[in-house]
Amino acid sequence: ETEEAAGEAQLSTESGDVAASVVVDTVKTDSFSMDYCKFGSGDRVLVILPGISIQSVVGSADAVAQAYQTLAQDYTIYLFDPRQELPDSYSVYEAAEDSAAAIQALGLEKVSLFGASYGGMKAMLIAAQHPEMVEKIIVASTSANLTEGFQEVENWISLAKEGDAEGLCLAFG
Repeated sequence: ETEEAAGEAQLSTESGDVAASVVVDTVKTDSFSMDYCKFGSGDRVLVILPGISIQSVVGSADAVAQAYQTLAQDYTIYLFDPRQELPDSYSVYEAAEDSAAAIQALGLEKVSLFGASYGGMKAMLIAAQHPEMVEKIIVASTSANLTEGFQEVENWISLAKEGDAEGLCLAFG
C-alpha cells in the first residue's frame, strides 16, 4: 500500500530529452513507513540501498536519477530511505528486514540490489535471508563484518548522540 508523498519531477538528459519521471512515494507496512523514489522504465528492477546519511537521500531523488540515467532504460530503479519511525535501538539486521519488507510490500520480485556502505551490509543480509527475492547483488565501500580495528563507528555514535551534525559530517568525510 502506498500513498503519494511528494509528486513527480521531470529529468532531462544533456540533449534535452526526458530521461525519466521520478516518483517519490511512501510504502507502508503493518509496523513502519518508508519513503522511496522510483524512476526508469526497464523490465528489470534495481533497488538502491544507500549508506547512513544525516538527511533524506530520497530528498535528492532527481540528482540520483540523473546519476543513474544510463540504467533507466533497462531498469526500473527504486531508492529507499530508512524507515520513518526509528526505534531507540535498531540493528543492521532489523534495517535489512525492514528494507526486505518494503520491497515485498511493493510487490517487487527478483531484484538486483545495490548497497553502498551501510546499505551494502543490508543488501548482503537481504540476499542471505531472502535469496528468493534477489537476482543479483552489488556492494561498494562496505564490509561483511566490522573488525575490532574499526573504531570510527563509536565516534560516529558519540557525535550523533551529542547532536554534532557538523562533526558527524566531517567524521564521515
